[in-house]
Amino acid sequence: MSPAPASVTLPPSCLDPPPLDGVDGVCELRKMYFKPGLRGLGAGTALIARCLHAARRLGYRQCYLETLTGMDAAQALYERAGFQRITQAMGATGHFGCNRFYLRAL
Repeated sequence: MSPAPASVTLPPSCLDPPPLDGVDGVCELRKMYFKPGLRGLGAGTALIARCLHAARRLGYRQCYLETLTGMDAAQALYERAGFQRITQAMGATGHFGCNRFYLRAL
């Protein structure tokens, strides 16, 4: 696995994915944003792979994330990484503005 580019700060949720509150065995991928100049370079793919590796190492069975309608490039990235769209939110994330939900087996 290649390291993340030097200009990308790894979010804490990548290095130590937090549990999804209220759901055993599931972690939450949070706060994954890239500046426009970093998009399309494979950094998102590498970062998700690193996050999922950490989640597996910590014993999680699934990874969950939330996003918004209109974040088409992000949703395509998540789907390429094996996330599947689900119909409703899971757990108690506290993110009330999100309306798209994804889950991936680890």
